[in-house]
Amino acid sequence: MTLRGAAVPHVVFGSIATKALGRPRPDLPDEDIDLMIRPPEAATARRALHEAGFVVEETDPSWINQAKRGGVTVDLIFRTAGEMHLDQEMLDRAIPFEVSGVEVPLIPAEDFAVMKAVLYQEHRPFDWFDALALISRPQLDWEYLVRRALRHGAQRVLSLLIYARSSGLTVPNEAIAELTRSVDR
Repeated sequence: MTLRGAAVPHVVFGSIATKALGRPRPDLPDEDIDLMIRPPEAATARRALHEAGFVVEETDPSWINQAKRGGVTVDLIFRTAGEMHLDQEMLDRAIPFEVSGVEVPLIPAEDFAVMKAVLYQEHRPFDWFDALALISRPQLDWEYLVRRALRHGAQRVLSLLIYARSSGLTVPNEAIAELTRSVDR
């Protein structure tokens, strides 16, 4: 992958991670690649993509740049809802996944669930259901999910977990209790 060759730390999220970690969604386009990078590496990422033949644009320097080539759009995202940024813990927990014969680092399911819960709005109901699919995964690190929720959207994630439990998903008591304590403060 171009960014790996340029030594730009990143994780893949968006439609690729939704399909790989969450639930099948035939409505998701395959020509969009969402990469979370750190703002200091934006210039290096843009340069590497430009050298690989992409047309690069500083779309909104506060959160996104885009690169396009042959009908494929690569979104270089620095910040998402809940002020989530790529950090070392997210990188350390990235999930190796093969896409078109190339191994890429996927965002951890726990971070993606928090992101999706925080992103949810009336015009984006799929985010809520994507988050539910993510938290239904076996071997989820609930302690990590709660820690990330406390940083980026405790109330929204608490709502998600209560809804998940009411829908029959297994959610540990301690996860709900810890988020409830944080909201009650």
